[in-house]
Amino acid sequence: MKEKTSIRIPGVTGFGHWRWLERRAGASGCRTGQVRQDGEDYTTPWIESRYSRFHAYASQRLLSAAQELEPLYTQVSSLRQELILVSAPAAPFHGGQDEDAQRRAAAHSARASADAARKREILIRLAELRTRNTMIDEGLSHDLSRASSLLRSHIAAYWEGVLKTAGDDSLPPFPVIREREIPGMAAYRKNQERAAALLAGALGQAGEEDDA
Repeated sequence: MKEKTSIRIPGVTGFGHWRWLERRAGASGCRTGQVRQDGEDYTTPWIESRYSRFHAYASQRLLSAAQELEPLYTQVSSLRQELILVSAPAAPFHGGQDEDAQRRAAAHSARASADAARKREILIRLAELRTRNTMIDEGLSHDLSRASSLLRSHIAAYWEGVLKTAGDDSLPPFPVIREREIPGMAAYRKNQERAAALLAGALGQAGEEDDA
């Protein structure tokens, strides 16, 4: 996956979302009484809308990662089944010394060699898919972390306007906002962990057979 050079969150970044405008929006929100407290949380409709847009971006990013995982999981499942077949020990061959027996012995040996070669190919491909699975997950985590930091920087600019307008120490230096799960995260994490477990199981099983 090619790493993005920038993060674009519709409704949060882009044209018209300058810090001085956000500070002005914070000042206006404070003057019009939009700052509200819920327990230890401080928020405003402006902040809530930015979190909603961040969640929309994150959900779309999760969907993209999940779509990348689906064919990977299907391929891993297929390769694991094939690995079981080619890893099964060949039945011992007992034959005589006549020409027909020698042909059967040669065919038996060729089949064993082919199975061993295919097993090596499968293990290489599984290792590649494990790396791919890790890259998809790390790429997603990296993008969401950067997007979250970007969101907080915009909220910080807005809150600066709130604090300057409030003119006292009654508000925290940054709004305390209850963490909310990103829609789709649980489903994505389940599929990613399922693929990782399947890969680990296949490669681990092959390693145990090689050590036997």
